Amino acid sequence: MSGSIRIARHGAWLAAMTMAAGLAAAQEPKVRPAEGAPIGRPGETTLFMMVRTGPHLTEDKLERTLSRGLNKAGCDIDGKPIIRSISPAVFEEIESLTNKTAGKVADAPVLEGFGVRRLPLRDQYWEFHLRSPSQVLKRLKISYRAPDGKDVDKEYQPADPKESGPLTLIVPGTYALRLEPAHEPLGYEAEVVELGEKPEVIKNKWPASDRFYVITMRNFKGDRDVLFRTLKDPREVPNPLDSIRMGSDLVFVFANLEATGASVGDLFAGNNLILSGSAPLNRSAARCWMLFPLTETAARDQLVEFRKIKDEEKLVQEIRKNAVRANENLEVGPDTKPQWVEVTELMPGRFRREIPLRDFKGLLEKYPSVYSLLVWEFDDGRPAAITIKLPDGPEVLVLDQEIKRWATSLQEKIGAGKKN
Repeated sequence: MSGSIRIARHGAWLAAMTMAAGLAAAQEPKVRPAEGAPIGRPGETTLFMMVRTGPHLTEDKLERTLSRGLNKAGCDIDGKPIIRSISPAVFEEIESLTNKTAGKVADAPVLEGFGVRRLPLRDQYWEFHLRSPSQVLKRLKISYRAPDGKDVDKEYQPADPKESGPLTLIVPGTYALRLEPAHEPLGYEAEVVELGEKPEVIKNKWPASDRFYVITMRNFKGDRDVLFRTLKDPREVPNPLDSIRMGSDLVFVFANLEATGASVGDLFAGNNLILSGSAPLNRSAARCWMLFPLTETAARDQLVEFRKIKDEEKLVQEIRKNAVRANENLEVGPDTKPQWVEVTELMPGRFRREIPLRDFKGLLEKYPSVYSLLVWEFDDGRPAAITIKLPDGPEVLVLDQEIKRWATSLQEKIGAGKKN
């Protein structure tokens, strides 16, 4: 299990424009909305945003950040921000209409040998390119994360180009796959056959790809400048947007910088276990929650359960149902059930708590190794979990951590007790 946590930078592009529907009669718009699909009512302002983000910024996470930012900035809209996922082709087409100097979305890379790339089409199509035209894709299994957070597998059989199916032969050696709607692809397993050769199974993680969104905020009331300043302020939102600039276009960079989870330095102070660590950089953490003590198996199971909760506020609400606050006493022994422990800031950027331990021998027998889960919390009166980027992995709200030198330190304590 991962013991150290780092954060990587992701880029995002955003273009925004406002439209005063009440001016439509006085000025002929260059682009008319489709018949039967009005974009606003007379006298109201609709704020549009076109967003290109890193691969891990999901619609629900973006919606929660925008809703919180609107509230903190004193802005108001009808309902919630409407967020629609679009393809790179749609993004490029809209951007070319609104910005004469728009940069072109990079073409999908040219593939040599076996490879997977997203196709610049309006739907979620990906290309599977085999090493040679003489090879045939017999079977393709995709691992997905469903909207409910569960991992599911979907198996596909190639269809003839004349047929309609999710996996279709384009030309010899090349296939197009239409992904399951609202499902996040995690990995694939392809069975490839060449005449006269044994079948070959190729497994790999799903390649990372930028996401593209169009956001609509109907009947926007407020100051856009204040909204954008709020959205990038780590004191105002738990997972801020960075580098917003005004002009003919607006640029959002969704930046997660270096961060570490709560870690253990000197393991013991007397008979107390020391929990200490630094908050994520460029994030305003009020506290760290630590689920402790856990066996490796229990940590793995609990991690799966808590990562099913994608809403930052709901996660913290669930944690607080079984939490020991900083002003409450806690002593840990072999019979102690795992609980979420609050670790608070003792000095700027440094978090620390000491937990009394008892029965070192019993603890070592039950926990030859010990693990914990970690959640960093932002708190402005509406507590929410802070997103952390795993090394070479996804962005998560819940981290797992093994407490190093646990067994060695307990053995030293047991040996010292025998000498005394």
